[in-house]
Amino acid sequence: MPDSDNTSPITRFINNLKALDAGERARFKRNAGKTLAESYNVLGLFYHTALQGVHIPEYQEETYFLVATLFPFEKKFQGEPQPFAQAMRTVRLRQIQTRKTKDRGQKLALDTRMERLLDADRQQLPYYLRREVQFVTNEGQRLEWGVLLYDLLHWDLPTRYVQKQWARMYFGSPAPEESEEAA
Repeated sequence: MPDSDNTSPITRFINNLKALDAGERARFKRNAGKTLAESYNVLGLFYHTALQGVHIPEYQEETYFLVATLFPFEKKFQGEPQPFAQAMRTVRLRQIQTRKTKDRGQKLALDTRMERLLDADRQQLPYYLRREVQFVTNEGQRLEWGVLLYDLLHWDLPTRYVQKQWARMYFGSPAPEESEEAA
């Protein structure tokens, strides 16, 4: 995320989400994976509170709304937040380590889920992303929400650089210390 100063729309938006109380978070969470048009009882909260002081083009509102509905899935675990694909990779390496050599050649279900997410178009993205965000946060991972939002804003680019970056991060060769842990 190249724009990391405190005045960027993404930073302001994420700070607004962090300031939500438990009831507001629950309202967003109940609308996870829905569009603004499908949502119930959150339009005022989204436009008045989450987007307070955040000036974005109208065409980006759905993407911001998607992140607002996913944000409440994160629990208050210890640890550093990490980009989404890295959080998925951490869970993947833990699964590989748990399996040991028993079925090493067999593809992990998590790999298939990640491939579906990477192939998702704009309409499918909320469904697949909601599932995976819920999964990784339940596994105790913390996410870099600003990086996730930045990536989602660039999801539809013809070069698919976000999807390629996520695939490299998730499926790429493990660092030497990760290889030893998974062995």
